[in-house]
Amino acid sequence: MVQVDDGKRAQEIAEEFLRVNFAKAFDALARQINPVLPRIKKVFSQGYYWVLDQGEYATDVLFKDRQSLLEIYPELVEHALVSFSASDVMTFLGRKLRGNFQGEMITDTKKRPQGIRIKHRMKQNSLKMYDKWSVLRVETTINNPREFKIYRKVERYGKKVMRWIPMGKSVFNLYRYAEVSKIANERYLGALSAVVPLNDCVRELEQLAQSVHDGQDRYSGFVTVHPLV
Repeated sequence: MVQVDDGKRAQEIAEEFLRVNFAKAFDALARQINPVLPRIKKVFSQGYYWVLDQGEYATDVLFKDRQSLLEIYPELVEHALVSFSASDVMTFLGRKLRGNFQGEMITDTKKRPQGIRIKHRMKQNSLKMYDKWSVLRVETTINNPREFKIYRKVERYGKKVMRWIPMGKSVFNLYRYAEVSKIANERYLGALSAVVPLNDCVRELEQLAQSVHDGQDRYSGFVTVHPLV
């Protein structure tokens, strides 16, 4: 996507996707292609159990053109690679890095024909950023939803109660996949907002180095010298 005339409406259409009853829709398709489904339901007292093998949720930031994105993107990648620690990545994903954490945290970059991708892996789940033409995209991928919690009704000591429990792969949890991922993307973008583009710094230094004339006198600008010179 490189152009959106009505961003608000585009977002509304995307959010409608989360309100679809996929289990019902998939059951309807299954009845059309599996002639023995009624027999399966009779024997096992249920039909198919629909799950998500992988969930991806992206947040796009659209720039007016490719050049505008390129003016800032290298600094964003460098900041994410150098400054974001394992603890930061865990925080983006709504987790805390504790001493009993058992898993692998990896951050790497990869050059692609479209641009540069940086990816932070937390076990089987990940958070990545990449550029594609004039779009900066931050994307959360969930392969193991049990790393996250969902608030739902469970049975405890013979009673139905609401509890935060590890999230499963059921398609009914799609809304929670989206909630977790959206917040992670927003945290990531928020952390990147601290980056000051190098071009802006250079322009400010150039302005400081310019002499100033007030109509009568001329004042020399600051002399910007590299600290190692």
